[in-house]
Amino acid sequence: MAQLVAEQVQEGANVDGARGRLKGCTFDQFNRQHPLVYNGKGDAVLAENWLLERLEEARLEIEEMRARQMEYEELMVKRPEME
Repeated sequence: MAQLVAEQVQEGANVDGARGRLKGCTFDQFNRQHPLVYNGKGDAVLAENWLLERLEEARLEIEEMRARQMEYEELMVKRPEME
């Protein structure tokens, strides 16, 4: 999933021009990322905790990707100054 988000950010795909936010992806695009599947064992609290953990992992990956993108952009801005 993080790979799909990274591709959309990089390519500017599915971006709401007025707001500059991602619109999301299709169900097929989502499924091509082979998302994790809850095994169905346990109660509702366990299921919710499982989901929250996966969402937190995705959030952290997105933050890391944005930080790397910012570093790259800073290097690209500094590059002409070095030459």
